[in-house]
Amino acid sequence: MSEPNLTEATHEATIRLAAAACGCRSAALLLVHADSTFSVLASIGSAPWSTLCAGRMDAVFRSSAPVLVIREQDDTMTWTLGGIAMSSVGAPGGVKIMLVVASEPGDPLEEPYLKPLKDIALAISPVWGDAFTIGPQTGGTDRFKTRASMLSHLEHMIMSDNASSVHPRRLAFLLMDLDHLSRLNERSGWDRADRVIEEMIRRVSVAVPSGSRIEYFGGGRVAVATPYGITAVTARSIIASIMRAMHAPFELEGEALNISVTLGWCVYPQDASNAKAMMSAAHAALTEARRSGAGHDCRATEAVVSRHNEMTGLERSLMLALQENELSHQWMPIINVESQEIVAVEALLRWERPDHGPVSPGIFIQYAEEAGLIEQVDTWSLRHACLAAAGWSSPLRVCVNISPLWLANGRLAPLISATLAESGLAAHRLQIELSELRSFGPTDLAHQELSRLRALGVKIALDDFGSGYSCLERLSSFPLDQIKLDRFFMGKMQDDPRVGEVLRSLLRLATVLGISCCAKGVETERQMAFLEAYGCTEVQGYLLGQPVDHALPGLSRQTDV
Repeated sequence: MSEPNLTEATHEATIRLAAAACGCRSAALLLVHADSTFSVLASIGSAPWSTLCAGRMDAVFRSSAPVLVIREQDDTMTWTLGGIAMSSVGAPGGVKIMLVVASEPGDPLEEPYLKPLKDIALAISPVWGDAFTIGPQTGGTDRFKTRASMLSHLEHMIMSDNASSVHPRRLAFLLMDLDHLSRLNERSGWDRADRVIEEMIRRVSVAVPSGSRIEYFGGGRVAVATPYGITAVTARSIIASIMRAMHAPFELEGEALNISVTLGWCVYPQDASNAKAMMSAAHAALTEARRSGAGHDCRATEAVVSRHNEMTGLERSLMLALQENELSHQWMPIINVESQEIVAVEALLRWERPDHGPVSPGIFIQYAEEAGLIEQVDTWSLRHACLAAAGWSSPLRVCVNISPLWLANGRLAPLISATLAESGLAAHRLQIELSELRSFGPTDLAHQELSRLRALGVKIALDDFGSGYSCLERLSSFPLDQIKLDRFFMGKMQDDPRVGEVLRSLLRLATVLGISCCAKGVETERQMAFLEAYGCTEVQGYLLGQPVDHALPGLSRQTDV
């Protein structure tokens, strides 16, 4: 897909307005892609944008925070960078526009001064939307409009129905995403991706009833409004036809590509009573369908929409929590079985949500992964844990939980290297813990990233061992320093002899492989004696110490953790 054709006059007018409103001499308009690359569409002033923005774009792309403030130093001076990133109506999913301003030393730029950026961005967003409108053409007819066009069409359908019918005539709205579009872009480029999207739309147009309205929203997303007379049963039949149409391989330049879509849908008036509600409900259902994986569909039931609204509120609150430092750590001591001394401390992430109380980590961590916020959450946790550990009087390891989703993007090792440099913590004192409950993604990418961490000197642990994905394969495939046995074993070993036998086997296997073993959830002396007898290296649990909010006694040199 081609870059937006904004005029130079529009570019310059926008950035000059932004600079004047924020009291800065430098401003720019950036085109940001999901792969963190960016290009400068226009700029004024002397700010070195390539230096200031390098390495920042991934956070910008994932964040929907209204204003981002960054301080960065180049070779000669310290700059303050502020910006707002916005998606445009009709923009491909892999693109955002970012409006940025930068102040030089002597021109302090604080967040309140950046508020005009949001107003400017909102004012000119229609211009961006026009520039981003993308409409693959089929049969020479302009059938694929924008969201606004679809909304207008649905409103007209419902108004016409209300005017002519005593009982509402049913119609369905379908919203679908082409699966794995970003991977296709990276592997084949935007031009080939365009052709796949056009083929997707062609197949959809064949599968849906005559008289359906089809519109392309950009980013591989297609919407369909059916004609009147579509019940939930017939909607399911249409969806089945769409899914079947996608199954046939698509030949592109001699290569057979398998394509699929994930789909959310609703029926008027059962699932939504007006046009806006239909589009919102289908979006909620699409989000839910994605949780089941590629190629699935979901209807916008009341429960689905309610869950989506709850999760949307949770996302906003979590983003605010990151900005307002509402996250915190509790600290769990880890004991060496032989010496009975504290040898490490696990940083347990906690969130006290204002007006709601504590949120379970099992809930907000999972949602952070689904909402694309996990890198921001993990970055916060890693940074604060390392800064705290660097201030301890004893050189204990600090254990930090990190999502395995990092292993596929190649950004974890650079983040950890930078965090260690900032905090001054020795690499061997940091232990990264990856949960066995989550998929590690492609094995080759995971192995490469873990090997980079090992080269830094960081310890690597497989957490919740014995509870998740092909754990024995991971023991032999990945460079691990420790396995942390899932607390399930502690809870069952006394009641079920078979669990005890499995636990003995795992402890022996760890010894043979030269991997240390830590047991979680140790609560009784009997459990402790068993672990000691069979060579468990470390333990943690309420028998040995509960999580605490501040520094463990004797750890802090100057201030609490």
